[in-house]
Amino acid sequence: MGLSDARLLRPNRLRAVESDLAAALDAQLASKDPGCAGTFKTATVAGTGKVTCSGGTATYDATLEEISTLSYSPACFSAASGGAALNASPCTQIRSNMNDTADTQGSCCYNGTSCNCTMTTTHVNRDVNTLSISGSTISESDGTSYEFCINGSSMSQRESMGGSAYVVTGLTKR
Repeated sequence: MGLSDARLLRPNRLRAVESDLAAALDAQLASKDPGCAGTFKTATVAGTGKVTCSGGTATYDATLEEISTLSYSPACFSAASGGAALNASPCTQIRSNMNDTADTQGSCCYNGTSCNCTMTTTHVNRDVNTLSISGSTISESDGTSYEFCINGSSMSQRESMGGSAYVVTGLTKR
């Protein structure tokens, strides 16, 4: 599961354990192309905004930003491209592909052996979803569900990204 899924937005403060997030993204990529294991080097997530819950409805006004560093090896590129060799030209194409959507910006540099990239993806969430609660799980009408814990005026939410990676959000009642 990549971060292109806008349902990951649960703002005030978002934090993810970088090694777990990078490992989860890397495992997803390696499951499609085993030669790509080790491509994701780092991945961070930060979010701002608010979610207003009232009358069984959650209204989002939030932004989530993910920054990843990747290093495409010759083996990964060959596996993903059907056997093509990695050099400066395909590395430039990888950068172009990253910049094909309005919410993603990327830069890549070929160092003679690998194509090293930095990719920033920004998601804006203005969704309005109905909520249901069962035990310590909140489910939203868009199919998202997450665990929650309330302590005083603070609420923590934990949503699985697959494997051992979670997005944890801290919300404060105002």
